[in-house]
Amino acid sequence: MHILLRRLLLTSLLFFVLSSATALAQIDKFGYHLVYSSESPEAASAAMDLTDEELECCTGDFLSTENFERNWLYCPRQTSKWNMRMAENDEDRAKVHLCEDGKLRLLALSLDGTKTNCITSGIKMKQGYKYGIFEIKAKCNPHKSNFPAVWMMPSNPYGGWPNCGEIDIMEQVGTSSTIYSTVHLGARYDQKVGKNYSWSGSKWVDTGYHIYSLLWTKSSLTFYCDGKQVFKYQKDGSLDLQKHPEYEHAQFPYNEAYYIILDQALGSNSGWGNEDPDPSFTYEMTVDYVRIFQAPAEEEKLEYYFIQNVEEPAYYMTASEEGLVGTTDIDFQNPDPDALFCFPSMDAGTKKYIRTQSQKWVMSQSVNNKAIPLGEGGVPYYILRDEEKGVAFDYAKDTYPATFVDGSRALILNEKKDYIVSTSGTSKASAWWKLISVEDAQAASIEENGGLWTKGDQRRESAVRKVVRDNRLVILHNGREYTVTGSRLK
Repeated sequence: MHILLRRLLLTSLLFFVLSSATALAQIDKFGYHLVYSSESPEAASAAMDLTDEELECCTGDFLSTENFERNWLYCPRQTSKWNMRMAENDEDRAKVHLCEDGKLRLLALSLDGTKTNCITSGIKMKQGYKYGIFEIKAKCNPHKSNFPAVWMMPSNPYGGWPNCGEIDIMEQVGTSSTIYSTVHLGARYDQKVGKNYSWSGSKWVDTGYHIYSLLWTKSSLTFYCDGKQVFKYQKDGSLDLQKHPEYEHAQFPYNEAYYIILDQALGSNSGWGNEDPDPSFTYEMTVDYVRIFQAPAEEEKLEYYFIQNVEEPAYYMTASEEGLVGTTDIDFQNPDPDALFCFPSMDAGTKKYIRTQSQKWVMSQSVNNKAIPLGEGGVPYYILRDEEKGVAFDYAKDTYPATFVDGSRALILNEKKDYIVSTSGTSKASAWWKLISVEDAQAASIEENGGLWTKGDQRRESAVRKVVRDNRLVILHNGREYTVTGSRLK
């Protein structure tokens, strides 16, 4: 009997351990490192294997309200449903924002026993983060009019809500046992600006702790509850972004920093919640921790190009004090860094900056058609491609470059559309261009006994090897050696 009871107890304990492990499972974080935790270094290191650098990111924010005020702000009372009852003064905030044993308790309650005098709680991070794994361990208590949430908003709400985007990691409504994970965005395909589109997934939940996670990349948002995927939203690769570059931000406004919001709100007799609060009940969401992990930032690999005019191939774009103009003075082997251009991306949409290798100049909308120093307000452009004509660069927000009376296309440099980049700075020359990589340009000018070895030469179809001799690049091809005139490896 004793042995049987012992086995039964061991079996029950094993079931409890396995159930707890399953309930609190986490998603894989391989390749990511901790950049923020609300836990103390001691608590975090007991749960995770952390480096010294990661331990420095453990703030202990929820050890006290004084602590969390270093990295979080109280949500102000405003007119939206979720914040219209926010506690407004220190006395009321102290009643609904409690820190105990390193956990944050967010409450909502009635001050006088009536449903009309309830206060709610909420805090938001001061700092925004872009991409990564966002992990929040929390529990809530479903009840009539309950409306707790863990969500994110952009630090710079481009286009206003909902066009700027919103990420809801966890929302629970009323007595429902469902947790909602939702994304909000504006017009997606048809430019109906202001119409709210949302895609939502859900996961059954009880009143215990659960780990709500968001895996956010450049192309998708994936939501998890206890390590299991709940919902995924990703970019639509079928959109014609060449023709409609404005669709990029409309369908995925999640390429800038967002900050986390934690709140315990209440519903009302309209919209989400759909019930007036119960003045006899104390609503609560308890947050055990907030953790943020990010992968090491991958440096953008920039390729540099000569920009050649299509109709007048002798002209190449260059930047100078006089502006962005065409020049015939091009040395492919020792190029002027002001005549080589790269295209660092801008996070919002498909626009890109057009910058010189010298990093002195970036395209602008200056009224006098001059380039301006990098870091002083460069303007991002759409890069438009045409299989026959080449590429054009367009500052105009939603349209292709302007078409002039002679049928030429132009790069618009200001809102008045009266300055362009062309071969001579006038509106008469074509502004269709060809991008030629430095490698291709130099390969096209490799000399053998004074003759030009072009990229289109049939001899290049066989194997080509590159070697370095005496600090110089030598190309071996068909048993013969070629050197690149004037080019030395650094």
